[in-house]
Amino acid sequence: MATTWNPSDNTGFTLSNNNLTAGNSQLVDSIYARATGPAKSSGKLYFEITGVGSTTCGVASPTGSAFYGQYANVLYLGNATGYCYGSGGTTYDPSWYNQTGNGTYGFAVDIDAKTIKVRKGTGAWSTTKSIAHLASVLPALSYNAAESYFTLNCGGSSFVGAIPDGYSAWDSAAITDDQSVI
Repeated sequence: MATTWNPSDNTGFTLSNNNLTAGNSQLVDSIYARATGPAKSSGKLYFEITGVGSTTCGVASPTGSAFYGQYANVLYLGNATGYCYGSGGTTYDPSWYNQTGNGTYGFAVDIDAKTIKVRKGTGAWSTTKSIAHLASVLPALSYNAAESYFTLNCGGSSFVGAIPDGYSAWDSAAITDDQSVI
C-alpha cells in the first residue's frame, strides 16, 4: 500500500492525486500533514516531496502535533529560509538554505543512526541533522501560504534523485514498523 498524506490530519488543505498531493488555495494559518502510517522505527529510507509554494517539510512523530513549532516532534527544512526546526530549537544551516525554493526535495532518513539529510533535485546533500528525539517517523509538512501544493513520493513513481547507496525507497523497505497509526 502506497504511503500518502493522511486525510485524518486535515487542518485546512485539499487532497488530490489519490492523496499524494496536499494543497491549499487560500491563506490558512498553520496547515500541516503527516503521511499515513505505520511509522518507521528502523532502516535507511528515502522519500521525495515536490512542492510549489512555501513550506517546511521533513519528518515528524506519528503522535502529537506535526506543526513545525512543536520542536519535540519534528525535524523540518524551512523552505526559503535555511532554518532547521528540531529538538534543539530553530537553527540556521547554510547547507539547508541551499535546498530551498520550489522543486523536488529528497530526504535520506537513517532511523537507526537517528539522522536525516536533504537535497534539492539531484544537487548536493545538506549536512546531516540529528533526529535522536524521534523514536519513529513519518514524512510530514507544514505550511501557511496560499497556492501551495506538495506531492509525496515514497517510491510509487520514479524518483527525481537517485536513492543513496545503502538506502531503500520508503515504501519498499523491509524494516520493522512501529504499528502506531494516527
